[in-house]
Amino acid sequence: MNQKLAPHKSKNFYFQIDPSKIAFLKFILEGYDHLATLTVLDRQQGIVQISFYPTEEHWIKEILKDFEVKYLKEA
Repeated sequence: MNQKLAPHKSKNFYFQIDPSKIAFLKFILEGYDHLATLTVLDRQQGIVQISFYPTEEHWIKEILKDFEVKYLKEA
C-alpha cells in the first residue's frame, strides 16, 4: 500500500516577551514533547519566533497566554 502524505507546513508566531522569560518559555515548549521551536531574533528586546504545526495552535496560544506576550506577526 503506497500512501502519499500531504506535506506539512509549519505556522509561525512572532512576538515580544519579557527577555528574562525567554529561557523558561523555551523549556516549556521543549517539555511538551518539542511542541514548537523557539528562535530568538532580538535578545535585548525579547523578540522571538516560534514555529509549530497548525494542529497545535490551540496549545501554543494557551501557553503564550500565561507569558503575556505581545503578538507582532502571524505567518
